[in-house]
Amino acid sequence: MGLSARETAVQILHDIEEQGAFSNLALKKALWEQKQLDQRDKNLVTALVYGTEKHKLTIDHMIEEASNRRISRITSWTLAILRAGIFQIMYLDKVPSFAAVNESVELSKTKEDGKASGFVNGVLRKVVRSKETWDDKALPAHLRYSVPKKLFDFVLSFYGEEWTEAFFASSLEEAPMTLRCNTWNTDKNALKTRLALEGVEAWDGLYASQCLHTRGLQQIALMSSYRDGDFIIQDEGAMLSVEMLGVERGHLVLDMCAAPGGKTTHMAEHAGLTGRVVARDIHEHKLQLIEDNATRLGLHNILVELHDGLKELEEEDQGKYDRVLLDAPCSGLGILRRKPDIKYHLSPKKFHELVQMQKRMILHGFDALKPGGTMVYTTCTVNPRENSQVVEYLLRERPEAGLDKNGLPESIQSLMGKDGYIQLWPHVHHTDGFFMAKITKKEES
Repeated sequence: MGLSARETAVQILHDIEEQGAFSNLALKKALWEQKQLDQRDKNLVTALVYGTEKHKLTIDHMIEEASNRRISRITSWTLAILRAGIFQIMYLDKVPSFAAVNESVELSKTKEDGKASGFVNGVLRKVVRSKETWDDKALPAHLRYSVPKKLFDFVLSFYGEEWTEAFFASSLEEAPMTLRCNTWNTDKNALKTRLALEGVEAWDGLYASQCLHTRGLQQIALMSSYRDGDFIIQDEGAMLSVEMLGVERGHLVLDMCAAPGGKTTHMAEHAGLTGRVVARDIHEHKLQLIEDNATRLGLHNILVELHDGLKELEEEDQGKYDRVLLDAPCSGLGILRRKPDIKYHLSPKKFHELVQMQKRMILHGFDALKPGGTMVYTTCTVNPRENSQVVEYLLRERPEAGLDKNGLPESIQSLMGKDGYIQLWPHVHHTDGFFMAKITKKEES
């Protein structure tokens, strides 16, 4: 007999804390293993894991207040049970508080010889009693939004208090479910009609030409429209980086960090039968994801290669490509709604290492461009040191590089700042927090 939904969620939260597992990967693994869970249970597990991770520091503050005990003195299983219980009490209106308490206490009886069940009961009941008078506005801002103080202050140093708070507040919200219409198979109107027949409401995106926002999208792998390759799940901001690149039919394109293949397949649509996308990634196990997506979408103009973008370019790659996309490894601050545990693992050392990687990779990407070619440098972060400062480094190191501020679709042009960069924000543009810069290589004289 498998685990219940709440047991599964607590198991995942325990593994995240004890083993350093990533929430999205731990969740995917657990839902695959616990085959007895129906879709409603899976939805609850997902809500508990992501919700608890998003609010973890705020919840830990409540635990310490209610228990007069530091988090470091609470065992890992008890802590996972308390966190999940408090998330249900404070943030999940559809779960009655008494049910959250009782379920948590019963679960604690199965862990660590049941020694902590009285402690769990006492802490959760105290939280329930204080719920009506709880005011998170009395907390320091970093605790209110469950962000490590050093990270909060880091973002604050660039953007000021009001903007920083709005940004981190948006990181606690649910991310929109958007998809990209595969124009090799269908068009947006036909896809909307087909989705409606499958119980999914869809409407046009705000910026990207192939984007649809959706409501009611569940069990995607079972949908005939998905299996037939009519769409791929992708954030609207990710689509914009490809539209900015301006891939045309017949182009030879390099995608330097391609997995899982969302942008690769988008570029392949635009390159057409006479073009080709070379899709590279450093992780061998991720190459299959690119191939699977390409096959499902019916795209056969993609060449998948194992390659480390940090290594010096082979001579045959120098000046070879019409278009280059570098979706660089980054801190991921723009996708905290989707991967909340990112914020708990960032450090000054990590930021520094990422910037050094990005600087090497942007030079390699630019060197792979033909004269007259175009490159887009993009990240899913809002950190200027990983974004504009990396592009400015390239412009200093390569005199033939230029920032291209023109010739963009109107919807993209309107997003561009005076500095020539695009920075998307979840709380403003309702996309993930993407940065984009369009760079050209001068024609040889």
